Amino acid sequence: MSKVLKQFEDAIFKGGLYKKLFQKQTPGKRIAPAQAKDNDSKLQMRLDAGESKDGMKNVYLQVNSQAKNDSLVVLALSL
Repeated sequence: MSKVLKQFEDAIFKGGLYKKLFQKQTPGKRIAPAQAKDNDSKLQMRLDAGESKDGMKNVYLQVNSQAKNDSLVVLALSL
């Protein structure tokens, strides 16, 4: 699972997707990466926007339904 997390981290930070965190988001919508079959199966996770409260935005790390890593699938099913 750590390999998947590292790959996701690289996509978010080295790919510049972290900048989307500072933009206005609609709660419940995907922040990053963009929804595409390639992104969903390759990165296996995504960031979703939550509610903003007192100037702080909740961000959720969510496992994609196309995740191939067994540990991620088990984790997603247990939540």
